[in-house]
Amino acid sequence: MVSAFHFLCLRVCHRCIIVGEQLALVTAPTTTKRYLRLYDIKNKHTKATNAIMLEEFGAGIGHPQVNSVSFSPGEIQLAVARSDNSLHLYDTRFLNKVLNRFSHLGESKVLPNEAGVCEPYGIVQAEWVKLTHGGKLGLVTGGEDGFVRLWDPQSSLEDPDNGGVLGEIDSDVARFSLGDWAEKEHPLIMCVLSLICSSLRLS
Repeated sequence: MVSAFHFLCLRVCHRCIIVGEQLALVTAPTTTKRYLRLYDIKNKHTKATNAIMLEEFGAGIGHPQVNSVSFSPGEIQLAVARSDNSLHLYDTRFLNKVLNRFSHLGESKVLPNEAGVCEPYGIVQAEWVKLTHGGKLGLVTGGEDGFVRLWDPQSSLEDPDNGGVLGEIDSDVARFSLGDWAEKEHPLIMCVLSLICSSLRLS
């Protein structure tokens, strides 16, 4: 039998993810404000255990969006991919400040729509990976600049070795998928909004 419970959220749900014992929920009470709330689903707490208003989005973002939220293994860290080309990293135990910030700074490769307008969407996805050396965690991001990058969450954006390129295509990245080397899958598949996908070998 499947059990369920209701939790209190009086705002429009914008993005949510459930991993293990926690639920991360992003709500959009207005066109410009975004809130992040965490819920303890293991103990069925109906009220948020932690909540913050996300930092303001960068200039020129007409419709601020949170494109992806991703818990690290162990659920200690949370990566928030945003439409202003930034990725914010939080400690789920202390949401009051951003631990680290990363950005895709390349030129947008978003193609115009039928009206001839380009609608940028920033960093579309963030995925945690276990690196082969030392068991460290890494963050993989993809976005409108056509790049998929690998970040060390413990290093800063200013580190020239951080944010190394895993793959690049001549269009925007709408989604990507990381394959399992052990299963002889393609290491990286990148898709654009037209749903054209390219499989790339990682160097």
